[in-house]
Amino acid sequence: MPRAWLCVLLVLLVTAGCGAPSVPRDRITFAVLGGVYLAAGPGAGVEGAMVEDAQALLAKAVADLGRAKDLDFVIVTGDLLARADGLSLDLVKAALEELRVPYLVVLGAHDGPSAAAPAPGPASGPATEAAGYSPAPPCGLSRSAVVWAFQGRGFSGPEGYWSREVLPGLVVVGLDTVQPGRA
Repeated sequence: MPRAWLCVLLVLLVTAGCGAPSVPRDRITFAVLGGVYLAAGPGAGVEGAMVEDAQALLAKAVADLGRAKDLDFVIVTGDLLARADGLSLDLVKAALEELRVPYLVVLGAHDGPSAAAPAPGPASGPATEAAGYSPAPPCGLSRSAVVWAFQGRGFSGPEGYWSREVLPGLVVVGLDTVQPGRA
């Protein structure tokens, strides 16, 4: 998850005063939350992810962050969805809305289709249906749909990248480094 580290590095550099006016505070406290891989139902496999427990783990993480003292903001570094569908997105968004501090979202590779779409099958019709062919279901949400779902959480408009001043003199930059067609 190199993008996550890039985001954290940018926050740390800006916090240290590199490239920005000094932040008029003694201490800034933030959390980084990423790799949630939530799916609304069974059957979403992501290698190395605990998809089945993702909703409970996200709820626990949000509750733990709610108990944190002096937390200024949270950076959500993507890979929120194990399956890019509307219900999974709604569950993630509802859980994140429970945070008591501002949060900013950066897209991950799993937050909408990023691999090349499969080649289309034969045209549908009586001949293909009789042969047992059924067209593949749509691939789910586009990355744009995820961007629009998190408007005001870093995103402001259709672009997958953003910059926000989270505190006076502290600017955080979120970059979508996923190139569609290249997983």
